[in-house]
Parts: sequence; C-alpha cells; structure tokens
Amino acid sequence: MASVFAPVKETSADEFRRVMEVTFLGYVHGTQAALRRMLPRDSGVIVQVGSALAYRLRLRPRRSFGAAHHGGREVWVVAPVVKAIIGDRIAPGLLDRLLASRGYDAQQTGEAEDANRPDNLWNPVPGGYGSHGRFDNLARRSSLQFWVARHKRTLAACVAMALGGATGWNRYAVAKS
Repeated sequence: MASVFAPVKETSADEFRRVMEVTFLGYVHGTQAALRRMLPRDSGVIVQVGSALAYRLRLRPRRSFGAAHHGGREVWVVAPVVKAIIGDRIAPGLLDRLLASRGYDAQQTGEAEDANRPDNLWNPVPGGYGSHGRFDNLARRSSLQFWVARHKRTLAACVAMALGGATGWNRYAVAKS
C-alpha cells in the first residue's frame, strides 16, 4: 500500500494516480500472480490485508491470515479496528465530523520534518523495513481481539451452556422451595 498524507489541496493528481496504481493495482497484480500458482493445483487461498480505513472509505473488507485459516470472509484483528468498524456502522456521520475536525492533526507530531527523508511513493525505500518502524515499542505479539475472533464459536457455546445451566439451576431452586 502507498498513501499520501497531506491535505487534498496539496496533493497532485499524479500523486493520487500513483497511490491508486500501487494500492489497488497491487492487489490486482498480487491476486493474478497467486491465481497463476493456485489454478494448476486447484487449491489455495488469497490473503489480502486491509485496514479499518477501508470501512470508512466504503470499500469491501479484505481477507486476512485468520480468515484464510479459520473460515469466514474477514477477521477483525485488534480492538481499534473493531471500534472503527462498529462506530462506522452505528454513527458514520459522527465519525465523519470527528475525523474532519481531529483526524489530521491527531496524526501530527511536534518533531520537525526532515526534508530529505525517504518516502516510498515513487520508489521503494532502501533497507529492509517490512512492518517495522518507529512504533515498534508499542507493538504486541498477540491480540485478545484476534483470539476472541478465532474462538467465537467455542465462546458462544460456553456462554450458552453457562446461561442454560444458570436457568436450570434457577428452575431447580424454585421447584425445591
């Protein structure tokens, strides 16, 4: 994925075009490459990872590793994603106003911008950054939300049994009295 983080009035048509080429066509080319290997084998799963921003932009959600291995079309991996998706479903207008008034400024730092810093809009940034960066110290190795998503049927069965047991106990207690 590529993006331009700037006010729309400061973003050129060429920058918008490049973001679409890398992000949208990246999914297209990646899917086609996967299909070339999957079709002869007649098996496989295409995994495409998206963000909660996709919901804000009214795009269909993309599949993840968890969805590929645990069924379903999508898996909400972390709590902030759940909040964004549910919030968008419940009060999209309110989220529009909040993001318009706070979204851009909330993602700014007090640090001066390095005019010579590399970016990856037109070319890959040198080095092996992968998914690492300045926020590594905030990353977690696991997610309670992902665990719940993977075990939702088991959790639902446990809740149903607990409620059923509580209801049965109440009936027993009432009948004894």
